[in-house]
Amino acid sequence: LFGPAGARTPGMALDFGRVPVLSRSSLPLALHNPTPIPASFKLFVESADSSFAVEPEGMVLGPGESGEAVVHVRLDEAAAFADQLHVLVAEGADMPVPLTAVGSGNVLVSEELHGDTLDFGHQFVGRQFGRAVTVHNMGRKPVTLTWTSAAAEQVKKAFAKTARTQGNKFDMTLVPVESQPIFRIEPERASIAAKESFTFQVTGLAWSAGGASEQLVCTAASGPNAKVARTAFDVSLVADVATPLLDFSERALEFVHAYEKGRPIMTLAHPLTLRNISKLPLSFALRAALPFSVDAPHMALGVDEAATVNVSFDPSLQSDLSSAEFKQKLRIDYSDNPQRDTVDLLGRCDFPNLAFETTHVDFGSCLSDTTRRVPVRMTNTSAVPVVYRWAWDADGMHDDANSMASLSLKGPVAAKPGANQLFDILPIKGLLAPGESEVVSFSFFAYPATKATATAMCQVEGGPTYTVGMTGESNSIRYAVEPTIFDGGVLAYSKSTERELFITNQGKVPFDFRVNTDGLSRSGIVEPTPRAGVVAPGQKLAVKLRLSPVVPEKLQEMVLVEVAHFEPVAVSVTIEGMYPCVCASLPRERDAEFDAALHAVRSATLTHEALQMHAAATGGSSGVPHGRQLAVSPSKRSTAAPSVGGRSATGKSGAGKTTAGKTAAGKGGARGTPAPPDIGPEQRLELEAERRRLVALLDARIREAAAVAAAARAEEAAAAADANGATPAEGT
Repeated sequence: LFGPAGARTPGMALDFGRVPVLSRSSLPLALHNPTPIPASFKLFVESADSSFAVEPEGMVLGPGESGEAVVHVRLDEAAAFADQLHVLVAEGADMPVPLTAVGSGNVLVSEELHGDTLDFGHQFVGRQFGRAVTVHNMGRKPVTLTWTSAAAEQVKKAFAKTARTQGNKFDMTLVPVESQPIFRIEPERASIAAKESFTFQVTGLAWSAGGASEQLVCTAASGPNAKVARTAFDVSLVADVATPLLDFSERALEFVHAYEKGRPIMTLAHPLTLRNISKLPLSFALRAALPFSVDAPHMALGVDEAATVNVSFDPSLQSDLSSAEFKQKLRIDYSDNPQRDTVDLLGRCDFPNLAFETTHVDFGSCLSDTTRRVPVRMTNTSAVPVVYRWAWDADGMHDDANSMASLSLKGPVAAKPGANQLFDILPIKGLLAPGESEVVSFSFFAYPATKATATAMCQVEGGPTYTVGMTGESNSIRYAVEPTIFDGGVLAYSKSTERELFITNQGKVPFDFRVNTDGLSRSGIVEPTPRAGVVAPGQKLAVKLRLSPVVPEKLQEMVLVEVAHFEPVAVSVTIEGMYPCVCASLPRERDAEFDAALHAVRSATLTHEALQMHAAATGGSSGVPHGRQLAVSPSKRSTAAPSVGGRSATGKSGAGKTTAGKTAAGKGGARGTPAPPDIGPEQRLELEAERRRLVALLDARIREAAAVAAAARAEEAAAAADANGATPAEGT
C-alpha cells in the first residue's frame, strides 16, 4: 500500500455488501510497506458520526513489513452507507479507501415482541387483562407504525353489510361482546422519532373459556411522506381462558397445637365453605394427606349452591413429641373438568423441645485426680416453656477394666468408684423460656487408672428425652525437655543467634508450659517463641530461643521451663559478647565518666593482685570466684579491652595510623581475647575501663527501654479498663 504510486494497490476499496442492521460486521485490511524506510501512519474514518470504525488507529511498519487493520461497521438503517477510510502516512501521502455497505433487516426492536408469540398465560373469563409493549426505533429516520387485527377485519366484514343497510357507520361497540375480537391495541397508529421509543397497551377480554388466539400485524412506513409500508411485526396473541368453578371461604387453613401441662392432645378441626359459581352443577372429590383429613371426601353442588366441610389436623400422629410444621394441600378434583383447585393446609405442633451444641462429650485423657469440665449450651427451640431434669441411663454406664490405664496399675488396688460417681452434670434441672439458652457443665473426675463411659438423659416434661454420651480416661503427664544446655558461642553483642528447645509430650494428657526468663541478668538475652502454650499428646513442640549477649561480656544465664504443676526444668545458656575496637598509641582525651571507670578498674586490679599475692604466700585460694576473675591485670598481658562502637582508645576517630614504624591499631574483641604483645599494663587498664563504660551505657539503655514498655502496658491497661467501664487499677 505504501511507496511510489505504482506500488500501491489500484482501486482499493472495502465493500461489506448486505449486512444485517444493528449488528457489527468486520473486514480485514492488509497493509504492506514496500519501501526501504519505516512508515508511520494513522487510520481514521472521514465522517465524525460514521457507522464505520477502524482498529487500530495507528501503526508503524518497518521496511518490507506487513500488518493488518480491521474495519467494523454497524448499520442502524436499512439503506446504503458509504464513507472513506483515510490512511495518512507520516511524511507521505493520504491514501483514501472507499467503504460501502448496505443494511438489511428491521431497525424496530421490542423485547415483548421478540418471538412470534405474545403469551398472556392463564386468564379468567370476563376479566380484562393487558400488557405494555414498548417499541424502540433504532434507526435514523422517523417511522409511522400501524397495527391491524385479522380478527377485527373479519368482524368488520361480517357486520359492515348490516350497518350499511341500516344507513349507519360501522361501530365495533355495537357488535355483541361474544363476537368482538378478544385482543385490541391502543393506539392503533403512532409515529416514533429516530432513536426514540413508544409504548402501546395491549388488552384482552374473553367471554368464553378455552384457548384464545388472534393475529396482530404491525406495518412501518419510514419518513413523513412514505407511501410504501413494510411489515415490522407479525405476532400471535394467545391466552388460556378458564372459568372459576368454586369459590372458597378461605384459601389457607392453619392449625396450631401448643403443649399445656395436664391437657391431652386432641384433634383440631376447621370449617371450610365451598360455593359453586359456575354455570353447571359440579361433582368433585376432596383429598387431604395425613396428618390432615376431611369429613366429606365426595360432594355434589348445584349452580350457586354452597356447602361446608370440616378439615381436621391430628397432632397425636407426631408420636416422637418433637415440634414440627406440616404443609399440605387440600385437593379438589372435578369429575368432569381437568381443572384442579387446592387449599393450603398448615399444621404446627409446638412441643417442649431442646437443641444441644453436641450430644457427645469426650473428655479425652485427663490428669489423674483432677476434674475436667466441658460446657455445652442447650437452647429451647420451641414456642412453649421447657421444664427439664437430668438422670443417668443405667444401661449406658461402663468402666473399661481392660484399658491401658487400668492395666498399668501394679499390685492390689482399692475398689474403683462407679461411672455415675465419676461424671457429673450441673444444673440437674431447670426451666427455659422459648428461645432461652443455658450452659450445662459436664464434668469428669479422673480417678487413677480409669476409663469410663456414661449416658445422661435429659427428660423434658411433655417432650422427648434427649441423651448425651460421655467418655473420659485418666492418665499421668510424661514429658521431656531437651536440650538443657545451650552454648551461643562468641558473637557481636548487638547480634543474635537462634537455637531450638524441644518440649515433648510423651503421654496422653495435654499440658501447658511456660518459659520463665525472670531470672536473667538482663532483659533480651533469651527471647523464647512461643513463651507459653499447650503441648498436645504425642506432640514435639519446638520453642525457638533467640540468644543475644546484649553487652560485651561472657554470660552464663539460667532459664526455667515450667511444665504443668511439676518443678521447673533449668536450662543453662552460655554466650559471650564482643565488639570491634582499636588500640592506638596516641594520648587519650579523658572525661569525668572515663576517669571514674578507670579508677574503678585500678581499684579492682589492686584488690585482685593483693588477693593473688596473699594466696601465693599462704598457699591458699585467692578468694575470687572463677567466674568473676578480672580480665585485666597490670602484671600480665592477657587481654585488650575493646573500645565503644569502634571508637579509638584515645577517644578520637581515625586511629588507624601507624607511629614509629609500628601498627598503631589492632582489632580486639570481648574480654578473653588476646591483645597484641606491645600493649602495656596502663593501656590494658584503659581498655577495660572503656569496656565497662560501654556496659554501663548499654545497661542504662536497657532500663530505659523497659521503663517505656512498662508505661505503654500501663496505658493499654488503662484504655482497656475505660472501655470495660472499670477503673485503671481494676483493669491493671
